[in-house]
Amino acid sequence: MFRTANQRLIDLFRDYYGMMPNTWKDICFKKRYELYKTYRGAKVTDYIMEKLKDIVEEFPYVINEKWIRQKYIELLGGELCEI
Repeated sequence: MFRTANQRLIDLFRDYYGMMPNTWKDICFKKRYELYKTYRGAKVTDYIMEKLKDIVEEFPYVINEKWIRQKYIELLGGELCEI
């Protein structure tokens, strides 16, 4: 987890470091960044923490197996086979 009170540093991290587009970690980061942008500078309330908890549950940084299967099908046009 990355924490800082410096708003400019967060924007710089997003703008210059970024993530490979459309990867699972990019999607997870974007969801967290959207929440951050929505409530930037606001006092962290229970409501905001609950929204963050929901995002973390739906988009954990551990790569989601369902997403991997979906990308496999999109890229290779078939079902995953057991090896």
